[in-house]
Amino acid sequence: MSAPQLAVPVDLVTSAPAAASGSEWPLIIAVIGAVAFSLVTLHLWLRTRGDGDSDEVAFRELAARLRLTKDQKRLVREIASEHPTATPAALLLSPSALIEGATRVGERGGVDLRDLPGLLTVLGVGAEAAPPRPAEQRERLELMA
Repeated sequence: MSAPQLAVPVDLVTSAPAAASGSEWPLIIAVIGAVAFSLVTLHLWLRTRGDGDSDEVAFRELAARLRLTKDQKRLVREIASEHPTATPAALLLSPSALIEGATRVGERGGVDLRDLPGLLTVLGVGAEAAPPRPAEQRERLELMA
């Protein structure tokens, strides 16, 4: 009996397999497209979702476009709550109504009107159009000076 002989040589694998032929590119493009579509859809949904209150949506949009600070937004909301007929969005569109409402709020007191000159400047009305401070605040300022 003789020992069996190997007639076929054995190849040893010493490197990684060759890259695919490019058939994975359509799949990669499809995944990127699906992610982009999802992000665009989410963005549009967030911008157009309605809270049911068109006045509030209009105020938020105007305040964002005017780049109002949080304090200025709060001030406009407080003035609108004291104004008999105006909404916050209407006050941003009509500086005269804003000044009228600020005058009423200033007479009643309890609301800090420090941000009013800056708000009027943002709306394109000079800060000199701001209503005068209530007498008690003027006296306090005169005592401090």
